Amino acid sequence: MGTLEDLDRLYRAGHEIGSHGYAHIDAMAAPATAYQTDLTRNAAFLKCHLPDADIRSYAYPYGAAPLSAKRVARARHAACRGVHPGLNVGSVDRGLVRAFPLETVRFDPLALRDLLKEAVRRKAWLVFYLHDVSDDPTRFGVTPDHLRRSIRACLDAGCRVAPFGDVVAEALTAAAGCPVPERGAA
Repeated sequence: MGTLEDLDRLYRAGHEIGSHGYAHIDAMAAPATAYQTDLTRNAAFLKCHLPDADIRSYAYPYGAAPLSAKRVARARHAACRGVHPGLNVGSVDRGLVRAFPLETVRFDPLALRDLLKEAVRRKAWLVFYLHDVSDDPTRFGVTPDHLRRSIRACLDAGCRVAPFGDVVAEALTAAAGCPVPERGAA
């Protein structure tokens, strides 16, 4: 999918680098020990290649996770994302944050508009996921234009757009009673 040079280039350009496991193990099928080993191997890989990176977030391969995998992943990451659709309102399970696909093959501009209106109305945390951004994306990815239009729709709806890990860090800071630094929309 990508090279070490791509990883370094994205990191140096300011993109959040999250964890997705080393061998793309399905948490629903793997024993907890194998899952733990995979996350350990991935952490070592990222530490070796991006020693300064703060890896705060995790995305479950295939999107689902039993309680044992949630415990393993949450021990290493501030928040973990699945693929279960829903708005994150009130008390959020940081072991399995809800998210919506932003994939080109499933894109419906009217559904996005309605979802954004509902998120604003409920003051919800709305998380999107995708796999790649390319002029010729995989079935789980988007084109650069699709991503730009989606971000524009979010901003036009009055939403703040920010990396997953940044939002989690700010929420944890606020929950601890600490002031959250001012940040501009990205």
